[in-house]
Amino acid sequence: MTKKEIKISMETNLADLPRANASYALRLKNMGLQKVHDLFFYFPSRYEDFSNIKNIKDLKFGEVATISGTIKNVHNVRTFRYRMLTQAVIEQDGFSLRLVWFGQPYLIKALKIGEKINASGKVSGDKNGILMYHPSFEIVSGQSGLTQTGKIVPVYPETKGVSSKWLRKKIDSLFYLVKEIPETLPSKTIKEYHLPKIDVALQNIHFPANLKLCKDAQKRFAFEKMLEIQLRILKDRRNLEKEKSKALKIHLEEIKKFIQKLPFVLTHDQKRIVWEILQNISKPTPMNRLIEGDVGSGKTIVAAIAAFNVALEKKQVALMAPTEILARQHFESFIKLFSGENINLALLTSSEKLMVDLRNKNPEIYPHTLKAINIKDGGLKKSHQSTDKQDYVYKKGVGVYKIIKEGKIDIVIGTHALIQESLEFQDLALAIIDEQHRFGIKQRKSLRAKSGLRKIPHLLSLSATPIPRTLAIAFYGDLDISQLREMPLGRKKIGTKIVSPKDRSRAYEFLRGKLKENQQAFVVCPRIEISGQENQKGADNFSEQPSSRQVLAQQKLNLKSEIKAVKEEFENLSKNIFPEFRCAMLHGKMKADEKNKIMQDFKSNKIQILISTSIVEVGVDVPNATLMIIESAERFGLAQLHQIRGRVGRSNTQSFCFVFTNSTDPEAFDRLEALVKSHSGFELAEYDLKLRGPGQFVGEKQSGLPDFAMSSLANLKMVNAAKKTAGEMLAQDPELKNYPHFREKMDGVSVSLD
Repeated sequence: MTKKEIKISMETNLADLPRANASYALRLKNMGLQKVHDLFFYFPSRYEDFSNIKNIKDLKFGEVATISGTIKNVHNVRTFRYRMLTQAVIEQDGFSLRLVWFGQPYLIKALKIGEKINASGKVSGDKNGILMYHPSFEIVSGQSGLTQTGKIVPVYPETKGVSSKWLRKKIDSLFYLVKEIPETLPSKTIKEYHLPKIDVALQNIHFPANLKLCKDAQKRFAFEKMLEIQLRILKDRRNLEKEKSKALKIHLEEIKKFIQKLPFVLTHDQKRIVWEILQNISKPTPMNRLIEGDVGSGKTIVAAIAAFNVALEKKQVALMAPTEILARQHFESFIKLFSGENINLALLTSSEKLMVDLRNKNPEIYPHTLKAINIKDGGLKKSHQSTDKQDYVYKKGVGVYKIIKEGKIDIVIGTHALIQESLEFQDLALAIIDEQHRFGIKQRKSLRAKSGLRKIPHLLSLSATPIPRTLAIAFYGDLDISQLREMPLGRKKIGTKIVSPKDRSRAYEFLRGKLKENQQAFVVCPRIEISGQENQKGADNFSEQPSSRQVLAQQKLNLKSEIKAVKEEFENLSKNIFPEFRCAMLHGKMKADEKNKIMQDFKSNKIQILISTSIVEVGVDVPNATLMIIESAERFGLAQLHQIRGRVGRSNTQSFCFVFTNSTDPEAFDRLEALVKSHSGFELAEYDLKLRGPGQFVGEKQSGLPDFAMSSLANLKMVNAAKKTAGEMLAQDPELKNYPHFREKMDGVSVSLD
């Protein structure tokens, strides 16, 4: 059977369609499009409103319009810059309009003199009259339907060789098949929430008659995506409730003594959440709790107390952090906290494997004097500082993985190394995940699966990224949420100021004064280095009006060239601005040993100014660092700016944050102003959600949600409706046998934050 003879259905491979070739099929496959069905659910990223149909004589400069005319002239010409320009002149009632395209000489074959054409675009002009640059067009002679002009036109995510124009044509030609697509939502839900049926929604998402119908269709598919998420969350939670965990004894007296020894007083919130956790882990039902607290609110000590109680039961604890720097910091903090306790502690990352016996009351601090074992090539080497030859951790040739599997390490702190297949625990009773928003659901499950027992470990997640209520409901419906809103006693608000280029020198002088008082400073940049391409002046100037694509490319090039980079900024600050102070740089491409040494030197005040990427965003705690400069601040999300600012203000000394920007964008300035005015991460998160949507909270790669579905996360009513519908569906049909679409989709929905 030839391609012409094939019966086309929703399951037809796109490669088998008439006029399809292997090259197109491969490009479509790379876009996730293999079958006809996939085309219908490949949604536009935006829309062009070409419904403003006007006569040429009535066109106004700057407006977006659609005109109809007859092609009177068309030719290619090479400009003095050797750029190929295609120009067509169309006429209507004695008035003419020029259409201009750059770099598309093949268009001359599609534009034939005497044919009627529709053209849609923005009206511009030059000394020779009005024109349109790079308009959308279609030949209308002998055709009844329009897909490219004269209406609301969808614009799809594109790849080289597959344009929105091609996708529009192909979807339109196959749209008669839409009736084959079964309804996925319960009829009760469609009626209750006034949602369009699936065939109507698909019509209005691809070819809307007006923007209202388009928004109604977006609402329906956004609801469907949210329903997928809620179904998965609810089903996971119900499955978890069927599991059994180890009910742990609460060692109340020992915990009270431990708290009394702390060099600070716990806040009311910290005490409350500690008790909530202890109550949870004393039950046979697995705890699934998220501690959400602002930067500096003291989440780590709450987690440490929980870990202490588990260690007293001689069960194991795993604490997973997103970066080696943060894992190392937790390791060092726990050594100080648990010094003198009957606890064995290990650090496990891709570059380091360390163990320490904390029964000695005065363990010295790594890297040079810590009474620990540095593990290389799977074997142990005894530290020259060690004297206890009888301790099991000092047995030569015993691998760290074996020691953990034997249950001889109480608390294991690490990075993603904790979820390697080769690592097993004997009796993992508590899994702690720091910076929860940096990990996905699969990683949570992988860590929990490390227990050697059949009973599932309790889970405690920590996050310093404030999450608005709507997002918490949407993405953390499987977790109980505890919020730390109190700050430790004596903490001062960080003085925050936006610094323009003309005020930069004054900020530097202020910094110099504080550095002379033996305080320390962070300088955070958005990039490691500026590439050679970014240092170029940009594309050649040309007299002709550039295309929108060319303009956008030039804007991006100019923007990149303004972005401060760590290497360049280190050279500038250390040699030109602050030559009298000790400076160092830190970024993710450095080797682990080098990063660790720099951080240790910074903590011990051997380095006064640390120039870094956002690698210091999470977990870095240097109380003497009281000064923060954020370069090209407009390049960071508001929640991220708040996180970075939170690296200072970790003591009772007044701290300052200078937000450097060259941007003149009003929206960017509004975000920075919000950072200045508010010191509450929760307030800032809500503000950023309203201003920008949830994009910075939910990574596109992890969620896989289209933009309109993402924006729906700010709609509390929709989130709650999806949650209610999910509960009803699972109550009536736990295995979703009557909902094959959702049964198939649910496992593939990822809602990790990054």
